[in-house]
Amino acid sequence: MWAVFHHSAYPNAALLQLEFDPKLAAAPLSRQEAAQLAAKFAAQDEAHPRALAELGRTFGGAGR
Repeated sequence: MWAVFHHSAYPNAALLQLEFDPKLAAAPLSRQEAAQLAAKFAAQDEAHPRALAELGRTFGGAGR
C-alpha cells in the first residue's frame, strides 16, 4: 500500500482504509511451487525481447 500511495501515478488507488486479514493472504509457496514460478518468470523474461523484436518487424520499427 505504501508503495502504491507514494510512487503510483494514481495514489488514490491505494486502499488505505482496509485492514489486513490473514485469512485472505496466500499460503507460503512450497519449494516446488517457487521453482515452477521462477521457471515461468524466466521463460517470460526470455520471450519478452523476442516479442518486442517481432513487434518491431511487424510495425517497421527498430526491431528489424
